[in-house]
Amino acid sequence: MEKTTRVLAFVLAGGEGKRLAPLTTHVAKPAAPFHARHRLVDFALSNLRNSGITAVEVLLQYEPQTLLQHLRRNWGADRADGAVRVNARVGGAGRYPLYRGTADAVRCHREQIRAFAPDLVAVFSADHVYRMDVGEMVAFHLACRADVSVSAIPVPVSEAHAFGVLGVDGADRIRHFEEKPAHPAEIPGRPGLSLVSMGNYLFDPQVLLEALDATHAAGGVDFGRDLLPRLLSTHRLMAYDFGTDRLASAPQRPYWRDVGTIDAYFAAHMDMFAQAPPFYLGDPRWPIHCQQPASFPEAMPGVACDGARIGIGAELVDTVLRSGVEVGPGASLSRCIVAEDTRIGARCRLRNVIVDAGNWLPNGLEVGFDPAADAGRWPMSAGGVVVIPRGAFPAQPDRVPAAPDIRLPALPALPALAAAKALGWEPPRFARGARSGSSSGLESIEERSDPCRTEPTTA
Repeated sequence: MEKTTRVLAFVLAGGEGKRLAPLTTHVAKPAAPFHARHRLVDFALSNLRNSGITAVEVLLQYEPQTLLQHLRRNWGADRADGAVRVNARVGGAGRYPLYRGTADAVRCHREQIRAFAPDLVAVFSADHVYRMDVGEMVAFHLACRADVSVSAIPVPVSEAHAFGVLGVDGADRIRHFEEKPAHPAEIPGRPGLSLVSMGNYLFDPQVLLEALDATHAAGGVDFGRDLLPRLLSTHRLMAYDFGTDRLASAPQRPYWRDVGTIDAYFAAHMDMFAQAPPFYLGDPRWPIHCQQPASFPEAMPGVACDGARIGIGAELVDTVLRSGVEVGPGASLSRCIVAEDTRIGARCRLRNVIVDAGNWLPNGLEVGFDPAADAGRWPMSAGGVVVIPRGAFPAQPDRVPAAPDIRLPALPALPALAAAKALGWEPPRFARGARSGSSSGLESIEERSDPCRTEPTTA
């Protein structure tokens, strides 16, 4: 990106994310956790920061508290002393009106645009998993003399109905734009694929300000449904092909996933456990910034964790453990995502399960092995992923007796393992491409009495 290009970015982070329920019952979709340390909003913010865009307005609305706390603690929101100036604006709070749509949210802050006097305004979605050199999109926009640029990516026609679908000519100029059509148009010459908007836009500031006022006057509130179609016949709208983004600062190919459903959210997590993952979250060349400095030793196959405690004889395969998680002795977790402050009881067996925050699962619980039984008790996605919602098994710390812990400073440390094995300790077992994000390493715990004192074998 040209150093003289002055960009003001708006990150739209007020979405409810109904299709991601029950994970979004208590938090906005951009605040949903991803992998061991991140939240979805970190991807848009990291891409902007890594691209040298340092003035960012994050617009919040639905269930803003968790996201606001994250932005203040980990991104220095509302402070003027950081390398990236992140301002969090909550719709419906204080002097900001309730946002009625994506375009209306930005319209409510048009005075910030005028005061900043940018060369370009970026409007980015906050709830996708991807890495992108925004500087390449800026260079494309300037080279094309565009009024508006829309980042776009081909997806199967069967999935395109969930997005804004673009029709472009041979010079990448957008000639048609239809928001979430029932019958998406295919890309000419590429049967089975549609070109869809990623929800990331670059605007000429004056074009944007005039379009926001005109859209509002006509009763419109949304970029994809209202504002962009109005500009097609009067302005130069260009489609930036995300597939050409080579990420000059990081060598991996571009990666983008919409995680608007449980199945897509789960699949994006599992992508990171592939033999050749699409990108490495801790890559210092294009880092996805998170709540702590990342440290990912390549020594524990199939686990991504942030300071978990693992019981004797536990087995973990392609599993994410967020902060404060305890896995009981003899438990077996395969392809699972376990949110903060969760306790997995001894001898639990979980497969293709997402456990929301704060649950204390009883000893011997089995989930993911009997679809009929699981569907009768828990939310289950179309792809068979079971979600144990927050509050399903409330924490009962007053009923857990104290027990001695076996603490290892770092599980992969061979001298510590040898000493523990000499004392008869059986280490936890891991499988495939592990990454631990804990600076203190994994700890192992002995079996404790179960808080619920029940030992179901099925759920």
